[in-house]
Amino acid sequence: AVVVVAATRLLFATVSTEDVVQWTDADLKELVLDLSVRHPSIRADLCAQLVLFVVSHADVHTNISRVTCDLVVCGTVANATNELPELLVALLSHGIAPTLKSWMHDSRFGQRFLRHVTSHRSTDTWSATDHTLAAYLGVLKLLVHAKVCPVADAVELLLDTCLFGTNTSSNSVLCKSSATRAVASDLVVELAATASVWASSLAPRVSRFHDQVRDVLDTLGRPWNLTPRDEARDGVTAAGLYNPGCICYMNALLQQLFHVPSFRECILATAVDPAESSAAEEVAELQAVFVSLIHTTRKWHDPSAFGVSHRDVDGQPTDLRVQMDADEFLGMLLDRVESVLLTKPASKMTIGTLGFGGQLVNQIITEHGHVSEREEPFVVLSLDVQHKPSIEASLGSYVQGETLEGDNAYFCEVVKEKVRATKRVCIKTLPETLVVHLKRFEFDYDTMEKVKLNDFVEFPTQLNMAPFTAEGLQRGPGHDEAWYALKGVVVHSGTADMGHYYSFIQDRAESTDWWEFNDQIVRPFSLDNLTDECFGGDEVVDKWDPTTRAYASVLQPKKRSAYMLVYDRVSKTPVESPPLPMSSTALALQASVQVENDHFDRLLHAMDGAHIRFLRSLWPQAPAEHQPPLLHAIMDLASLLPAGSTVVPALDVHSAAASMGSWFLHQATEVIMPHESAPVVIGDYAHRRTWLFDMTFLCHEPSVRHAFWDLALASVRHVIATDADVVATFLDHIVTLFFQRDSIEVSASCMSTVVSNAALGAALQPVAAFLEATTDGDRAVDVAHVLVERCHVLHHFGASFTVDDCPEGYMQPTARVATFPIEQRFLTRLVEAGPRVPSVDVDSFVARTACILSCGFEKLMATVVAHVVEDDADVSLTVIRALLEVLDQVKTTHLEAMFDVFNALLGVADAYSSLRAAALLSPESGLLEVAEFFKLHRTLHQYTYYVLEFCLTSEVPAVVEYLNDVKDQVAWVRPWMWSYLRGDVPVGDLTAGDDDTDVQTVLELTEQLFGQLGGNDQDDEEGPNQEDNKTVELKGKHGAMSVGKLVDSSEGILHSNNPAEVET
Repeated sequence: AVVVVAATRLLFATVSTEDVVQWTDADLKELVLDLSVRHPSIRADLCAQLVLFVVSHADVHTNISRVTCDLVVCGTVANATNELPELLVALLSHGIAPTLKSWMHDSRFGQRFLRHVTSHRSTDTWSATDHTLAAYLGVLKLLVHAKVCPVADAVELLLDTCLFGTNTSSNSVLCKSSATRAVASDLVVELAATASVWASSLAPRVSRFHDQVRDVLDTLGRPWNLTPRDEARDGVTAAGLYNPGCICYMNALLQQLFHVPSFRECILATAVDPAESSAAEEVAELQAVFVSLIHTTRKWHDPSAFGVSHRDVDGQPTDLRVQMDADEFLGMLLDRVESVLLTKPASKMTIGTLGFGGQLVNQIITEHGHVSEREEPFVVLSLDVQHKPSIEASLGSYVQGETLEGDNAYFCEVVKEKVRATKRVCIKTLPETLVVHLKRFEFDYDTMEKVKLNDFVEFPTQLNMAPFTAEGLQRGPGHDEAWYALKGVVVHSGTADMGHYYSFIQDRAESTDWWEFNDQIVRPFSLDNLTDECFGGDEVVDKWDPTTRAYASVLQPKKRSAYMLVYDRVSKTPVESPPLPMSSTALALQASVQVENDHFDRLLHAMDGAHIRFLRSLWPQAPAEHQPPLLHAIMDLASLLPAGSTVVPALDVHSAAASMGSWFLHQATEVIMPHESAPVVIGDYAHRRTWLFDMTFLCHEPSVRHAFWDLALASVRHVIATDADVVATFLDHIVTLFFQRDSIEVSASCMSTVVSNAALGAALQPVAAFLEATTDGDRAVDVAHVLVERCHVLHHFGASFTVDDCPEGYMQPTARVATFPIEQRFLTRLVEAGPRVPSVDVDSFVARTACILSCGFEKLMATVVAHVVEDDADVSLTVIRALLEVLDQVKTTHLEAMFDVFNALLGVADAYSSLRAAALLSPESGLLEVAEFFKLHRTLHQYTYYVLEFCLTSEVPAVVEYLNDVKDQVAWVRPWMWSYLRGDVPVGDLTAGDDDTDVQTVLELTEQLFGQLGGNDQDDEEGPNQEDNKTVELKGKHGAMSVGKLVDSSEGILHSNNPAEVET
């Protein structure tokens, strides 16, 4: 190699341009092949020397490039690897001369190259890059830039052959690794600048591919946090088996049976009609498992259907949540396989002909040499492990036998008398595949429970079974050999009550490597660990000692040990037999698996962050009419990806809203998966999933959520002026979704989740931020009118509070409290924008006054009350009545907040100010009546004082005027106030003041209002400080006041409708 490199450098250092130009095409081809193909270990260095030479010699560059182009597309170069197309990339990247470009056009090199790439047998996988394919894509990129390759043809090649697949299959795409898919995607983005390419080539294929992906997602129930790349096989590792419950014993044995070639071929070659019998149904499902293990592109197959088809001895289906004994399962399964095979006239196979099972012989050998034999078949050889250091020792004990003598002597039919004899069981016929069961479980009659024996039992990788056969025992040791090679081990880890089964299996077909099959997990296994993992015995572990407060080494039994062994007979002259052809049923199953593979491959191509970024890169170049499908695909896929798998760059939301705002708002609320009746359960109700729902509760990628809500906000602002109905529908879905705080259960075919409490509150934070943003900026007033008048946001707000079975203080769940600050701000802004609040919203809102105030919404409450009562007498009286009914509930907790609401109500300056003051302060049904009622209750005198203080200190003209009108009816106020505040001084004596200015102010206001009435009212009314030994006749709580009393007090003021007719 060193000599060749040196010679090449010498050649390029000494040869002249004139000499090379005179070389024929044949000479140049030999040179290129010599440098790029024929010296594998150094060809990269040789190609670099060639490129370094030709870049400074234009004529030579053109000729070498032309010859290399021909060599690349001819497809007849032996042992060609990626160096030849990589050499072409290096040559063309230094420029394509006009003469070379002319030759490419004349020879239609671009079209020939595209056909060559299409026929390439790609070795690209999800985990390994095909460097030859990557080089081909590099050549294609240079050809497109040089405009010697048809753009439309290149786009079709890239989409159909490299990225998406055809309309019928996506399994044959060339690009599977991240590296090659990135190159192909970038090239498509470059070619997308041509408008004609969109209509003719790009848009139809992108739409078709994502329609197919959408169908697959709908079939799966649109699972979220979807990472199909984690489930893809790498092409080297075998497939595992999914465990839906407690069927590890099935999975471990199914993998062992599948890796026995003769058994697998027989199952696949048998045409099975599952309708014939329950056994045939089980064998048909077994066949489906085997076909999937061979052909699936996933890391695992789900054997649940097989598990259900397997029935116990009573004919009952297997409970997938209950574990069974592996040895028992294997015996039942092989019996049913044999029963089905025996019904097939073409096969008439038995378990023995499949390689399993041999013959045992029960022998009685008399002292005279007479032998009595009785044969019986066996499939699994069960051996004792207790006090047996190895399986050879256990086998020796198995065939040792017992002596029959004395009273237990054997009656010999030949000599017609009892004689001394030996009784034993040994092997008469050995099977091709020997299955050994180590009896690790036994019943302890002392403790009356099943226990596991963790004894150390060694077993070899090469086992001679001849000494344990009838013939071997007769002839003695050393005469015969029947060697078996260990091919599989079924391990049980755990105790007699609970545990887990898994398998170690040697690859019989392609190598001698060992693999661990642990349900879905398949990974390499080293025989060096066989002793530690399978022989059982004791092990030293570190355990925490609470006495010494340190870890101490202790000896304890291993919980993992071999339970079943699988040996293959070693033949001195192996016979190669042709594989059996697959049956029609197996071929049909293979076609079905291929369809599943196509679906899975589409998910692999689509559910990837790089693909989302590819679609996003196409966005700026897409014509307006093709942007909605692109956005649909981006949001559809990105909403189901896990957090961190992709970052969606921000869209130009203003241009997007202008071009497709109405489409976006409509699409966001469209039901997806219409075939699913109840994929979402909220409380006691079933709901359908929508794009909006998925973005809110299932999307975990922040950049995707931000892009969605930014576009939603821009679309609402842009569309509301032209299509308010679409905006109203969208916002109505938003409001309904936002204010429901029950736990949400979402289910798909392969997963489910529950969103509640803190998680639910966190998921709704972006929604709250969106709603707040709608109250600011452009069209805020229009949006406010839609939210309040058409979406009934105040009704939903009030109804969202938990009232029934509510804890003390009206505490709300975590999910409800999470968005309180934002709700306070945006709802206040909505009301301040001046929309008309529907009467039903007023009723439901005011009905939750106590709860709303207890949650800190006094500012919102005051704003809403002041807004709804303005210029509306009926609503004013309805609201006042409701507020007075609520007053009793909050008198000891939120009285000050309630007074703030009353102040806001009284502060509304309109034609009905006097009406509201009269209704609220009325001595018959208002605050003055409340004060008079509670002045008789000593424990609530302070409450009476606060109510009176509120009335007396109000500066609202309507209140002052009304108090002057009714002061004769409430003359008791003056003596009561003096008695409560200064019971030790005469009524009206303001000279005896103290340092409490608030008290002094209240008394001064009392005197201003009532002082001119004259007389010492202290004798007429009992003050709060006087002793009261009388029984007080209660008038009933003011919360139960009739509407009639309230209306009667303002009858002289109203001129129109009777408020009594306004029903809640």
